Amino acid sequence: MAIVCRTAKAEDLDDINVLFQSVQRGAVAFSRRQEIVFQRLLDEALVDLLVVEQDEFVVACCHCAIIPTLGFDGRPYAMLNHLIVDPLNRRQGLATRLLSYASEYAKKSGCYQIYLAADATQDWQQAFVRKSGFVVDQSIFVYR
Repeated sequence: MAIVCRTAKAEDLDDINVLFQSVQRGAVAFSRRQEIVFQRLLDEALVDLLVVEQDEFVVACCHCAIIPTLGFDGRPYAMLNHLIVDPLNRRQGLATRLLSYASEYAKKSGCYQIYLAADATQDWQQAFVRKSGFVVDQSIFVYR
């Protein structure tokens, strides 16, 4: 059972679509707009879509935005979001593997800091994030 972490490819669209449908209530197949956004994610260097492939299927993914900044001697920071693992493949260490890969990916990109968006109201998510080496920082504000 080969498990590989890598950046997404065009042929991953269907598997990633299934992942998003598995976690979003009422989600349907990607719209044409989402397909265009997916292609932009592949083409543009600012946001990468990272995946875990197991037995030729994408079973986990996350967005990794490398954001340039003038601070910290011009070094960028990373923002990780939409960390999704296929429900049928959970509790196998795939999220840990993907988060580790994403963190290394950001470090190799020269990032001085890595932010991870997670649901702070979910105790299991907080435990996972802490176990992965992240700390809960109360300095982040979200405008909705």
